[in-house]
Amino acid sequence: MCGGVPHLHVTYPTLSCDRVLRFTSRVGGINLKEEVMRKFLPLLLTCALVLSVASVAFAGDTQTVNGWISDSKCGVKGANEKSEACTKKCIAAGASPVVVTDKDQKVLTVENPDTLKDHYGHHVAVTGHIDGDKIHVESVKML
Repeated sequence: MCGGVPHLHVTYPTLSCDRVLRFTSRVGGINLKEEVMRKFLPLLLTCALVLSVASVAFAGDTQTVNGWISDSKCGVKGANEKSEACTKKCIAAGASPVVVTDKDQKVLTVENPDTLKDHYGHHVAVTGHIDGDKIHVESVKML
């Protein structure tokens, strides 16, 4: 007691973050978690759709390219009918076989070079999966 006035000791209920969130989330009758899910779920589904379409697009469909089997040392210079002996010699010396396309003279590194061993220096149609500047050969046909 101080000067004849009794002290009132008032305790206020503590508000935890959880209680505040529950109270504020129910303002207007809308559950905050439900509102977040309503916005998040369509975004998540859209992302899943985009990723599935992209994975199909980049799966690397089988393609056929016409071109010359050359070697990694000579590249485009070895992409003609006069270079067969040189191509075989360079590959025997350690160079890798490559496919030089007729269309744009692009040099494609071969991921499985054993598939081309009977076609060094030849003009061929190569069927396989192209990924950038690499090709995984499935079949080779003489042109």
